[in-house]
Amino acid sequence: PDGFGYRWIDSDTTGGPTFSFVDIAGTGIRLGVGDENRWNLALPYTFRFYGTAYSNCWVSTNGWLSFGADPGTSASANVALPAAAAPNAAVYAYWDNLNLGATDSAGVYWQTFGTTPNRYTVISWIDARVVGSPSYNGYYNQVTFQVVIYEDGRLIVQHKDAACSDTTYTLN
Repeated sequence: PDGFGYRWIDSDTTGGPTFSFVDIAGTGIRLGVGDENRWNLALPYTFRFYGTAYSNCWVSTNGWLSFGADPGTSASANVALPAAAAPNAAVYAYWDNLNLGATDSAGVYWQTFGTTPNRYTVISWIDARVVGSPSYNGYYNQVTFQVVIYEDGRLIVQHKDAACSDTTYTLN
């Protein structure tokens, strides 16, 4: 764990979390679609992240979310971390130049479940197209993933489908 108790562990690792993708495409609220967009999402509870309490997050079409003030960017070009440039106080679930088409099921969705003090919010990127990868207009390189934010301070990132025809963009 780091100094704040955060640690990373894969679901394929002994002692790792159980993969349990929460499908909210039919029940969640669609934040939107498009390219280079971001939305401010008011969380229904206070979430502590690296010692700071937040009541909102900014969600980008480009596969990340950041807590607190508007990062002023939708930052499609991922960089080495840590970095001084925004977005900061962020979770980079699949940070890349992604586009979510308006004419299909693609989109960024969110939904909150549970009751105090055990609520959690699911933010899902469904069928996000990897811009610039081969077959982009043919929709072959689409990814589906989510971030689950728990009221108690836990975070889980889940990748349902990150296998692209161009393996440069595939998460293993």
